[in-house]
Amino acid sequence: MVCAMNAAWRYCGEAPQRAVHRSTSELCDGTEPPIEHNDGLWLSPPQKVKTSDPATLKVVRTPFEARPLTLNNSDNKAECGLTSLGMSPALQQFGHASQKGFIRGRQLLDNPVILDWQSRILAFRCAADRPAAAFCDLLPLHSVQNLAVTALLDYAHAFASVKHDWIRQVCEAIHVPIGIRTFIDSWYRNCNAYIHMDGSICPLGQLNSGVLQCCPLS
Repeated sequence: MVCAMNAAWRYCGEAPQRAVHRSTSELCDGTEPPIEHNDGLWLSPPQKVKTSDPATLKVVRTPFEARPLTLNNSDNKAECGLTSLGMSPALQQFGHASQKGFIRGRQLLDNPVILDWQSRILAFRCAADRPAAAFCDLLPLHSVQNLAVTALLDYAHAFASVKHDWIRQVCEAIHVPIGIRTFIDSWYRNCNAYIHMDGSICPLGQLNSGVLQCCPLS
């Protein structure tokens, strides 16, 4: 669906493209977004299929077993793509070297490679620092207590955990241009969730954290 939407914007002619450019500029200038501009359909499909699931795939999952997805307004996504394109040169030049993914010219797959050789370097250093031991003595505690261990802790979902106030504070601290900050702020203003149940739309509450899909900061 995303590819179809991008192709439509690319081949629809100059008038719609100028309209997207104009609306993006207006948001950067602080204009309130149009009604329904930030609306999105929130889906939470299961992350994995279980053997106990019925053939209809009508299942119940806990929040940690679901993958939240948002189907956004296509105008909104096009404007975010335009903003991301404008930010790309600065990110390539000033983005921290440890940020391997989501920056043009960098590969997310570099992360496991770097993690592997860094772990091997630490292991060799520990092996060189610990006293020599016979092979039969490798299992007791006194022989393995100085071995290197790579511990990977996944304690939170990154995209869902970032607070919107923190996003604003970081953008201000690193001196993101005011226009882009204003545009991003229009995305995270008055974020509310609703649920459609029994023919009625009921409010769920306000969302104060989470990076939205297609956000230039994602």
